Amino acid sequence: MFPLEIFPQSSLAVSVITTVWVGVWVVAFFNLRFGWVLSGLVVPGYLAPLVLIKPWSAGVILLEGIVTYLLVWGYSEFFGRRGWWDSLFGRDRFFALILVSVAVRILFDGLLLPEAGAMLERAGYLFDYRNNLHSFGLVIVSLVANQFWKTGVVRG
Repeated sequence: MFPLEIFPQSSLAVSVITTVWVGVWVVAFFNLRFGWVLSGLVVPGYLAPLVLIKPWSAGVILLEGIVTYLLVWGYSEFFGRRGWWDSLFGRDRFFALILVSVAVRILFDGLLLPEAGAMLERAGYLFDYRNNLHSFGLVIVSLVANQFWKTGVVRG
């Protein structure tokens, strides 16, 4: 139908092309409109469609990314400035982000979010927390946390 086939015949869910294009447009929009420096295409390209399809899951991913960032930043910068050890940098920092994001995901997806969803259910809210309050992927939370590193939580 269209001369440029960005949506593959098999399905949209397995397409990397569409996600990268969405990421390019999201990065370009926020860079040109607000001056935000976003360094990757994976995170905005992944989160933009997820916000439309499962906004609660996108919120969970952002929350877990913020918690991961704050924990690693606290470990690296707060204690590093006190002379206990050096600040994390480069690969070491990203490896710490991955390790902490796994622990944060286990804590949130295994304990905190099911309990929060059960509390909402007990309070009388009709909310399908089993299908909405969880994150996706293994590395996406650490990539979100890595986005925050240079610019901080507010601008990242």
